[in-house]
Amino acid sequence: MRVDFGPDGMPKAGANAKNGAVPIMENPSTSSCPTSCFRPVGLVIDKKKRIFMTSDTSGEVYAIYGA
Repeated sequence: MRVDFGPDGMPKAGANAKNGAVPIMENPSTSSCPTSCFRPVGLVIDKKKRIFMTSDTSGEVYAIYGA
């Protein structure tokens, strides 16, 4: 999930907002789990502060970085 923050360092959405957290990675259906759904296992942070994450069941690699 991603939560957007304002310049004041506080979340932009209110505490009771239903859309305050935006999904980044999720399994749209868990019917194929655990053999072929997204399952994060490895995290590495590089010198540029990017996060790399792998999924052991789907074979995907994600790069997460700030704008």
